[in-house]
Amino acid sequence: SLYSHKLATYDKGDQFDHRAAEGFIKDKKDGLWLKGERYMDEGSFYLALKEYRGALAYDPDDATMQSKAAAVEKLLSAKVAPFIEDAAQNEEKEKFPEAVASYEEALKYDPENYEAANGKSRAMAALDNKFRRLFLKGKELLQNEDYLNAAEKLKAAQKLKPADAALGLEMSKLWDGLRGSIALKLKEADRAVKAGRYADAIAAYEEAHAADDKNKEAYEGIQNAKRLMGEEVSRRISVADDAFHQGRYNQAYSLYGDVLAIDKNNKTAKKMQGESRRKFDDSVASLVKKGVDAYNNGDNDEADRNFKKAVSIDAGNATAKRYLSMMEKPKPRKYTNRDTEKLYLHGIELYTEGRYVDAIKQWEMVLQSDPKNEKAALNIQKAKRKLEGVMDVK
Repeated sequence: SLYSHKLATYDKGDQFDHRAAEGFIKDKKDGLWLKGERYMDEGSFYLALKEYRGALAYDPDDATMQSKAAAVEKLLSAKVAPFIEDAAQNEEKEKFPEAVASYEEALKYDPENYEAANGKSRAMAALDNKFRRLFLKGKELLQNEDYLNAAEKLKAAQKLKPADAALGLEMSKLWDGLRGSIALKLKEADRAVKAGRYADAIAAYEEAHAADDKNKEAYEGIQNAKRLMGEEVSRRISVADDAFHQGRYNQAYSLYGDVLAIDKNNKTAKKMQGESRRKFDDSVASLVKKGVDAYNNGDNDEADRNFKKAVSIDAGNATAKRYLSMMEKPKPRKYTNRDTEKLYLHGIELYTEGRYVDAIKQWEMVLQSDPKNEKAALNIQKAKRKLEGVMDVK
């Protein structure tokens, strides 16, 4: 140790001048401690820690100095940790310039921090790789005269390394061909505006603006197309709202869908389209239920009105169509007693197989020939009750 070394330097034959050695060590330790204190007052935790550690080298057992060193280590760690955490998050998002900058901030406070130094090297290597990929792809696109996409890649590379000389040369080449591509893209956007395709227009204007963020025509085109789209969306929502409040839910559902075709993220249209669908389903279900109730009560005229209204609103409603089909009355036909018996027995077979609609038709033909046939009439009522239990009336 330094202590034993200094004692040895004061060796006088067989005797050691312990007092002189201890005084020397104390002076050195106190000097380092005072420098550490000054650095602490200035908020320079890294330099303070170095001085405290230097003092501990002269006297490793000094409890006060140990405590000070431990305390300043915590302060330094607390100062550095947020920068390292921020850098790691930026690395994860592939925002490498920001990651490098955060690691460098951490190293300003603690130049010997291994995690920050290692992270900086890693982020710089990733930045170089990403830059190289973007640069080479942009250069390839530029050679193929795909100026808009070349601009996208080269500008992304420029954000990573703004001062790169090779990139600067490619950017100079880019602008000569880019002007013509931007002009064509602006014309495409203008045509989309005239056709009312505002989302397409905005996308085209934004592509032109991304290639040249100082292009006034592209910027103003974006604003104008957004304004026109907003006005069109508001008008269409108003029409859809009218249909909704008038109970024309199926039409309202379609109209809100038209709004979403223009502005797919419109929250009002999304919400109201869902509400229209629920109202539509509820109204049809109500008509079908009324029809079933009327049918079971023998009021075929009321049942027919409700089922037909349900089908007029929802042409694909299977339940209403099944009941309407079942209610169709065949032309009167004269049957012999033998024919009537066959019809009755066939109805029994169909009923046993669970084919209640077909069974009812057989028994109704029995009643056409024999209106007083109580067994057929009772079986029809029985089959209708079965139908009520198995058919979906929603």
